[in-house]
Amino acid sequence: MGLVSKSLYAVSLLQLLHAGFSSYEFHQVMKKHNRVGAQLPQDIKFEVLCAIIIFTLGVFLSFEVLQYYPLRGEEKPLGPKQYLLDIKLNKSSNIDNLVGVDPNGEVSYTPSFVDIKEKREQVQKWLNEIPKKSN
Repeated sequence: MGLVSKSLYAVSLLQLLHAGFSSYEFHQVMKKHNRVGAQLPQDIKFEVLCAIIIFTLGVFLSFEVLQYYPLRGEEKPLGPKQYLLDIKLNKSSNIDNLVGVDPNGEVSYTPSFVDIKEKREQVQKWLNEIPKKSN
């Protein structure tokens, strides 16, 4: 966690504390003047909203770059550009290409899609071929 994210956390915490204290003071003044159902002022609401936004920004800035340790070899941490290198699909599916199999077969082969018009014609033809029973 860097210095920027820690400072944003501190600013958001101070803003939330100030908004809470302002809300407490507002309710004490309203009690004193017998105005129990009064709405909280807009500036206190905006202060809380800004504190939440600053806190969220601090959370996103606190994320660090992930590092991984390799399973084999030297136990030197690997950065994001070193962990998984890009590969070409034709090299990874060399055997599939030699055999003549489509490497994207799971995507392009869709047996669940049926031509409904053709199926209706087959059923109608089958129904016409069945001799009708007379009662």
